[in-house]
Amino acid sequence: MTVILAEHEVEVIAQFADHVIVIHEGEILLDGTPREVFSQVETLEKMGLRTPQVTEFAHKLKTEYGKKVKEYPVRIDEGEQFVIDTFKKKI
Repeated sequence: MTVILAEHEVEVIAQFADHVIVIHEGEILLDGTPREVFSQVETLEKMGLRTPQVTEFAHKLKTEYGKKVKEYPVRIDEGEQFVIDTFKKKI
């Protein structure tokens, strides 16, 4: 079954969509999985669109604080694990 959802709440999209298409000024600009699309943070920002908050947080840690980010989280559960992995103390 295919369900087409037009939505502006990126957290909803990240949580429920298997495939995302971003249309800007009548053109398909991005097309892929939520991770593929929302990992294009700079491209989305240039269009005035935002990413899920957990993705934005990871991007900020990478660009402003030099943290290594292997893969951007897009859902809340991934964000939780990202924070644990990023800030865990090495014993």
